[in-house]
Amino acid sequence: MRSLKRAYWSLDDEDAVAACQDLHGAAEFALKAVIIARNEEYPKTHELGRLWNEAEKLGEIVEERPIDSLLAEISKYSGEKRYNGAPYSDAVEMFNDFRKTAEGLVADAQARVPVLLAEHERARVTIGPDPDETGR
Repeated sequence: MRSLKRAYWSLDDEDAVAACQDLHGAAEFALKAVIIARNEEYPKTHELGRLWNEAEKLGEIVEERPIDSLLAEISKYSGEKRYNGAPYSDAVEMFNDFRKTAEGLVADAQARVPVLLAEHERARVTIGPDPDETGR
């Protein structure tokens, strides 16, 4: 996913706050992707804890859940710390603490989403088209 690559580019450019924001975005998009692929609506939020809970309810989380305080802290990089900044060393530490979780979520989403979409399409073909799509 592009956000994950951008996180590493930002870190290479010594912009650790942007790197954390991009890492958060990668995790957020991965969680939302598996929820959407299950043909469900995702909560309209950037809070990873809420998105993780929703994906977990659907049985789509393989990654071990990090502690809630880590999910809450990385989520701050898409909001207050994005605009107010954070000490470079704190942001690098956060990046390192959350990196493996984000990478795992992205890898899981890349593996699961095509499978889920294929299952959804097979079920749709078996059942037939949605009446709203046929205009009847």
